[in-house]
Amino acid sequence: MALALLDARHKYMAKVIATSFGMAAPAVEEVLASEENLHAAEDFFRADGAPKLLFYRQARDVYTEDDDAAEPDGPAELFMTTGEVERQRGRAVYFLRVKEGAAVTKEGVETELSYGVVGASALSTLQASLSELYLPLLQKVSTGWQRGLGDDSAADFFAAFGKFNDTLGDAVESLQGGFTLKKPDRMFDVDNKAAAFNRAASESEIVAAFEAVVEEWCKGTEKLLAESDGGRAESEDAGPETELEYWRSRMAKFNSITEQLKGRECKVVLGVLTAAKSRVLKRWKLLDNSITDANNEAKDNVKYLSTLEKYIEPLSSGNPVTILDALPGLLNNIKMMLTIARCADAQFSAAQCFGGAMLPRNSL
Repeated sequence: MALALLDARHKYMAKVIATSFGMAAPAVEEVLASEENLHAAEDFFRADGAPKLLFYRQARDVYTEDDDAAEPDGPAELFMTTGEVERQRGRAVYFLRVKEGAAVTKEGVETELSYGVVGASALSTLQASLSELYLPLLQKVSTGWQRGLGDDSAADFFAAFGKFNDTLGDAVESLQGGFTLKKPDRMFDVDNKAAAFNRAASESEIVAAFEAVVEEWCKGTEKLLAESDGGRAESEDAGPETELEYWRSRMAKFNSITEQLKGRECKVVLGVLTAAKSRVLKRWKLLDNSITDANNEAKDNVKYLSTLEKYIEPLSSGNPVTILDALPGLLNNIKMMLTIARCADAQFSAAQCFGGAMLPRNSL
C-alpha cells in the first residue's frame, strides 16, 4: 500500500540508488516506501527541509549492554541516514538540492537534485574528485572566471588548490599506511559480552590463542614506541616540512591503533584475557598507557607545527621581500610554542624544525 505513495521524485532516487549499488529498482522502492523513510524524504523535498539525504548499504551498527561503541552486526542492508549517527563503512549515495531554499518538484526532480557516490574512504573520494574532475575543469574554463581576478590571483588560487590536494593525498597515504594490530586466526564464536568472556576464559585453547595475539601487539607497539625522532635518517635538503610530516605520520599510526582497539575483535580478545586474569595483560596495559602518551605527544606536535605552515612556504619558494615579511610571524609563533607547549618534545620539534637539530633536549 505504501508503494502507491511513491511519486516521480522517489522513483528517480530509487533508480539512482539501484544503479549505484547494483540492486533491483523495486527492492529500493520498497525501502523508500517505509513510513520513516517517506517522512524523511518529504522533509528533504521541502524548500526549508534537510540539506541532504544519504543511503548506506551495510550491516547496521548495534549497541549492546557491554559496548561503549557500536559495531556492525548482521547482513548488509540498504537504509536511509543523515550520516550523523551511523558510521560509513562502505559505499554511500548522497542527494543534495541544487538550489538552496527551493523545493524539489515532481516535474523537475532530475534538474533540481544533485547526487553522487562516496567510496568507503571519504578522503580518497574527495582527493580523486579534486584532482581528476574539478582541477581539469577549472583549468579548461579558466579564461572566463579568471577575468575578474587577474593572473596573479588565479595563480595563487591554483597554487593553494594544488597544495590542499597534495595535503589530502598525504593524509590518505598516511591513513592507509597505519599500524595494523594482528587479529586472531579464529574468534571461536565469542560474543562481545561479559558472560561470553567468562565462559571463554575457562577454555585454555582460546586463552592461549588470544595471548599469542596480544604478545604480537606488544612486540609491534614496543618497536613503534622505540622509534626516536633523534635517530631518524633524513636527507641533506630536509626542511621544516619534513618534521611536520614525520609527526603527522606518527599521529596516524597511533590513531590507527586507538581505532582498532575500539573494534569488536580487539574488545573480545582483551575481554576474554581480562576474565582469565592473563599475565600478558599487565605488559599490554603499560604499553597501552604509553600509546596514549605518544599519541597525545604527536597530536601536540602536529597542532603546533601546523600553525607554522603559512610561514614556511615563503622560506622555500619566496623572494627576499616575502621571506622578510614572514619572519616576524614565524618567530612569534615559535615563541608561543616554546612558552605554552605541554610537553618538551613539542618544544624540541619547534627548534629542530628550523635548524636546532643539534641541540640537546635539555638545552631548551
